[in-house]
Amino acid sequence: MGFPVKQILNIDGYKDAEKTVREIMIPAEGFSSVSVDTTVKNAAYILRNSMSNRDFSSEMNCLLVFENKLLVGFVGIQELLASVQPPNFRDDWYRGWNVSNWVEPVFMRGLFTNLCREMAEKPVRDIMEPSSITLCADSTLEEAVYKLFRQKRNMLPVTEDDKIVGILRAGDLFAEMMEIIF
Repeated sequence: MGFPVKQILNIDGYKDAEKTVREIMIPAEGFSSVSVDTTVKNAAYILRNSMSNRDFSSEMNCLLVFENKLLVGFVGIQELLASVQPPNFRDDWYRGWNVSNWVEPVFMRGLFTNLCREMAEKPVRDIMEPSSITLCADSTLEEAVYKLFRQKRNMLPVTEDDKIVGILRAGDLFAEMMEIIF
């Protein structure tokens, strides 16, 4: 018994009109990158400098994280902020119970500063968002939507011949959606 064959069906009239992932992705060269062993402090410095003339809320504001020339994850503002959240606040579940609404946590003055200094010397591997799912550059946009939502990600690496050629962001798909609708 073999693996199921990937099916791409064409809907009449839309065969040539619909773009592929390759046409809306951001080339990998547009992103800064670091090694998994880079300290969080150095990664934050690189990220800040790569964003100097950009909007801080942009999804492009992330670093690609490599290990042995392979993309293994992403680090952005979201991961940096999550890294300074106290460990006992990170999980809303305890032994099968959702405890997020039970008690408002106590916030101590100076805790944020202490956690930032603590995290600064840790390696990026400790805070990065892992990336194991990729998209082929010739994938359909519907496959991209499926994988983004299935993996609960805002971006996915795009490959061609087993090499990273770009990053597809949810915002890129949204922009294409708006172009089609309007």
